[in-house]
Amino acid sequence: MLYDFDQCLNFSKTAQAESSDILTIKSMLTKCSEVLPANIEMDKSGVDYIAKTESGREIYIDIKTRTQGCSKYWRAKSRSGESIPELAIETWSVIPNEQQKSGKIGWTLDHKKETDLILYRFDESDHGRAFLLCFHTLRMAAEKKIDDWRNSCKVDRQRNHGYYSESIFVRADWVLDSMRSVMCGHSVSERAFYVQQLLFAP
Repeated sequence: MLYDFDQCLNFSKTAQAESSDILTIKSMLTKCSEVLPANIEMDKSGVDYIAKTESGREIYIDIKTRTQGCSKYWRAKSRSGESIPELAIETWSVIPNEQQKSGKIGWTLDHKKETDLILYRFDESDHGRAFLLCFHTLRMAAEKKIDDWRNSCKVDRQRNHGYYSESIFVRADWVLDSMRSVMCGHSVSERAFYVQQLLFAP
């Protein structure tokens, strides 16, 4: 399925949407004293808002807002019969093409991204809850699960000024479960580390 980037962008940049973004961030981020829209340069690098904590720490937040009516595409249901929202996992910001043969990696997989948190938000008619996720935990989960998600979830391409981007729409509960799995691992003992050095030493 193809989407038009400009239509989605116009929806996400309205004054009403900005006000809702700021109120949502303040309600979810504890000890948040102020939320300001990012400047144009930061916006281009994937930072939509800067939240300031009471201690003065700045937190960079990227907003991912779905257009109204997106819930009609959600296929999974919870035990209570409610639709389970899907979160967009961008694999390609620019799909490889004649002009950019190597393409440009999607924001979800971009190690260079300066964002601290990702806020997924929906129109209230689709889903009343928002998801505020740690970016790098999401990135690590996506790197591990990308092949599974590509084979089991909907993959869509979006037209963006003459080129195409690509996203996988993954059930929110699957994303959260995958994030939990990368946050919990096995500690490496000092002895195991020493043995590993002996085995792989040049």
